Amino acid sequence: MGVVRREGDWRLEKHDEGLYKITYQRDVQLKVLTPDHSPGSFENPTIDTVPVHEVGSYEEAKGLFEEKAHDGAPSSIGLSGENQMESIDTNPDQGVERELDAVGEELEDIDAPPGVIAIALIIVGGGVLSTQGWQPTESVFQVGALMAVGGLLILAWGVVVGKSNGWNVAKEFLFESESGSSSSQKSGSDSDVRTTPPPSEKTKNTLIFERADQWCEWCGDRSDHLEVHHIEPRSEGGSNEPDNLIVLCPNHHRQADKGGISKTKLKAKVRRLPEVSVE
Repeated sequence: MGVVRREGDWRLEKHDEGLYKITYQRDVQLKVLTPDHSPGSFENPTIDTVPVHEVGSYEEAKGLFEEKAHDGAPSSIGLSGENQMESIDTNPDQGVERELDAVGEELEDIDAPPGVIAIALIIVGGGVLSTQGWQPTESVFQVGALMAVGGLLILAWGVVVGKSNGWNVAKEFLFESESGSSSSQKSGSDSDVRTTPPPSEKTKNTLIFERADQWCEWCGDRSDHLEVHHIEPRSEGGSNEPDNLIVLCPNHHRQADKGGISKTKLKAKVRRLPEVSVE
């Protein structure tokens, strides 16, 4: 599940078997259903105001997405003739939710140890709760609560680690960055690491043509000269599994090789990509 195609600010996202959403700048413009879709018992079409379009296959869904993306930015006037800008203004929570989504993605991409991320989650979540007041039925309140609880759980796990293995270990877990720990491990065990062979052409083609669809998975630009980058280097035993590989344009491949793009951010990017099989 996740983004399966992208073009500019447009995204085609798979949310369930046979259920796709076409979005523009995070706003859902159209739901697309293929014959594989089985409606859930809690779906209520009278509540959801997003237009729904049924197609015969994924290829038709892809064609519909390309048609929407080719048409450019959506009009502020909806299909029913109502002004969508007015509906947005009458629901201020929608803007807050969009901002929270952006904060969530930024936190996921932070190149920082768990303790720092936990503190950031608690601060952001606490800020949301303080501005919303006690409104447990509101989605914004629930998101803020989840962020704060998530941060507390990370710190609680650090306490468990400290009680079990000592507080120095807990400190390393919570507040030592991945780059620092990996460099210390590398210095003492270089001779024990076996270099991984290059990925097969089948693996490269699967990633470039199926998962990336000939787009750089970092910047989103289309290129005829895409390259497959190992997040954990082959020289350090990094595997040829899809979750350790990312398709990059030559410019960003050079940056990644020089450490200009952190491993943490690359891994976070790959986690949001659709899964593929290279067997």
